[in-house]
Amino acid sequence: MATEWISRDCVVAALDMCAVLAHYDIEAGRGTSFRICCPFHEDERPSCSINPEAKVFNCFACGEQGNVLDFIAGMEDLDPKAEFRAVLEKGIEIIGHNPTPQKGKRRKKADAKTGSKKGGKKSKQKSTNQSDKEASKQADNIEQRAAPKKSKKKSKPGRSDQPDGSLELEANSVLEGPAFPLKLEAKHPWLDAQLKRIGVNRSVAAEFGIGFETRSNALMANRICFPIHNAEGDLVAYSGRWASDDGDSEGRFFAENGREQPRYRLPKGFQKQLELYNWHRVLEQFEDTTSIVLVEGFWSVLRLQAHAIPSVALMGISISDAQIRLLLEGGIRSVIVIMDGDEEGQAAQSALVPKLSSYFFTRSIRLSNGIKPDEVDRCILDEVKALCAEPQLQQELHSKSKRSKVRCSSDQIQSDEMQNGQRSYALPSTKVSASLRWTGAG
Repeated sequence: MATEWISRDCVVAALDMCAVLAHYDIEAGRGTSFRICCPFHEDERPSCSINPEAKVFNCFACGEQGNVLDFIAGMEDLDPKAEFRAVLEKGIEIIGHNPTPQKGKRRKKADAKTGSKKGGKKSKQKSTNQSDKEASKQADNIEQRAAPKKSKKKSKPGRSDQPDGSLELEANSVLEGPAFPLKLEAKHPWLDAQLKRIGVNRSVAAEFGIGFETRSNALMANRICFPIHNAEGDLVAYSGRWASDDGDSEGRFFAENGREQPRYRLPKGFQKQLELYNWHRVLEQFEDTTSIVLVEGFWSVLRLQAHAIPSVALMGISISDAQIRLLLEGGIRSVIVIMDGDEEGQAAQSALVPKLSSYFFTRSIRLSNGIKPDEVDRCILDEVKALCAEPQLQQELHSKSKRSKVRCSSDQIQSDEMQNGQRSYALPSTKVSASLRWTGAG
């Protein structure tokens, strides 16, 4: 008999952390984060933190931590690596069915026939609630999406609008050894000018490890380098931005030897569609958030991070299935999309919103006149930050008659009226306009 295929990501997406706790007779708390008495050591005072939405746990006493599968492995006394399939099978038993799409066909809804053969506690049946089915359906949709056809449309250098079959790609290699991290110069006139332009001080750039590559024979020579990390926080690549705006009339840049240089450079073989810039930092610094802002590039993330807004950059204008999976596994429920205000960025935004709304509660802030997220007014940033912090996003959809007033100086955002789920902003002084539109998945 052939071995049944089990997808780790589908199992994680379908598991409910509270249902797992109930399966082991552990009473769950309320809210986005709570504590329980740690089951992995004699714990008299609750010391194990549970984040049910991110599906992770962390005991501050004994140090045990991990995701929902690590929790199951610990409870079953299984080695999470050597006995990984046994851990997945236990997860499937708790779910009540295997959420993995088999042989390329859509998985049918769970019923008595797809349930676990073993008898068990009532809590096992509870795990097949509506949220489990929705999470499983989202993961299934990602797994089953076929590789898209290649488009003949050309795009600007460094901004790919091509979807990809990223689920078939191997993970990016971690940069290790004495050569990494790169020894970058923190001070550079062009870098200082850019930080001043976006209103960010040098300490933020230092936190991100951004600096100038001084070695003339290096891959990133004469470039401002941005370290890129995977979700675990491991360094996997550097992106280098040519440290000058002095290009020709067509926006091209040339080195001293006369060779044309791309504005942004990535190392050969690096698969940017597998990563989200700043994602590891969001997981560390905004661990309770279920909302995130999606932008194109590095500078926009710096500006938003400086204002304590959880944000990630696509490093381009399309989102891959692997990047969507990262957000789902990180417990993200709401996405605010802010692409650049040029023609290409706005076309990308129109394509991103319907795709994302299949998985997340999606909001779209449209910029105009070529404005980028790192250039928007402080009042818009404050509004975006408030949107990220809202505990119940759906309330806005039922408040069509509600008036929203933003108090700023006369040169800032004008007050507006929300109607039919749309809000518009105008910045007279800078001739910047933005419209906010939101949609939900289902």
